Amino acid sequence: MNRKVLLDTSAILCLVLDEDGAGLVEKTLMSAKTGHESVFLSFASITELKYIIWRQRTEADADNLMKLMRTWNMKIVYPDEELCLLAGKLKKEYPLSFADAFIAATGITNKLVLMHKDPEYDSLGKILEMQRLPYKKNKRLEL
Repeated sequence: MNRKVLLDTSAILCLVLDEDGAGLVEKTLMSAKTGHESVFLSFASITELKYIIWRQRTEADADNLMKLMRTWNMKIVYPDEELCLLAGKLKKEYPLSFADAFIAATGITNKLVLMHKDPEYDSLGKILEMQRLPYKKNKRLEL
């Protein structure tokens, strides 16, 4: 069976920044190359990745990531009216950012497994199948 995976922005960042869980993201992308899995990305993640990498590093680094992502066997999902309306409903009913509402709506509408490491999605466990990557550990201030 061909698993259909939606990579959240946090999953791509996990891979790029070599965080805990990067191996799972890499394995999924490799599996997509061989046709064992289908990988999807929301248009909203492209926007988030562009500005996050540009803010944290440089515009050239952000552009290089965009070029690299084009080489991955991954389908970009753009919204239609149905997806927009569902994203609006999710934004109203759950504690989600605007981008995360679109990403979640993409997963729900297309029956995809959302791979992420963003606790914002935890409230969607009953309506969206998810594969959680290891969350970042909170750093505590030692006094």
